[in-house]
Amino acid sequence: VASADGVAFHRALGSRSFEDAVTFKAPLLTGSDKYMLAYDAGGYSFYVYNSISRVYNETLDTPIIDCAAADNGNFAVLTKNNVGGYTIRLYDKNFKLAATLTREGYVYSVGFFGDGRLYLCESVSEGAALYTDVSLYTVGGDTIDRTHKESGLVLLAGEIDGGMFALSDRGLTFLSDSGEKITSHSFGTSDVLFADA
Repeated sequence: VASADGVAFHRALGSRSFEDAVTFKAPLLTGSDKYMLAYDAGGYSFYVYNSISRVYNETLDTPIIDCAAADNGNFAVLTKNNVGGYTIRLYDKNFKLAATLTREGYVYSVGFFGDGRLYLCESVSEGAALYTDVSLYTVGGDTIDRTHKESGLVLLAGEIDGGMFALSDRGLTFLSDSGEKITSHSFGTSDVLFADA
């Protein structure tokens, strides 16, 4: 549980097993089988926990937009950089900075597949049209592995049955694990009011 006063872990029956006093304004949590990350939306610090203690923390020079944790122990921190773009800092399971990706579009979401590959959602404009690039990246690689261009704004993306889904303001698209489009469904003129994975 994260609150303005810190982070607390609870056992299955509800008793508190660990508490860390840190100050948050708008706390967010993300986790995996190995670690949980706590951070302040728009803040500069993030904290990494295992099941019994804080194992790492860092304060950055730029505001944090999103974080993600992989089951293999890698984790990603998405920040807005000082020159107008976005930076994704990728750390290995030993808390070492393994890679840094810089993107020019509006990156607003990062996550991991079960195999440790990173996906990111990046809005870009072409003329008067808005698109979202859903890109796949293998940690340690030199470039993005594959990018799928989705019309409109992707509201939610994630892993499903070994592939991934991209829910946009215009429809739902299913992609293979390599990022190729399998099928899509349009919502027509209906508006998406709420989505959760």
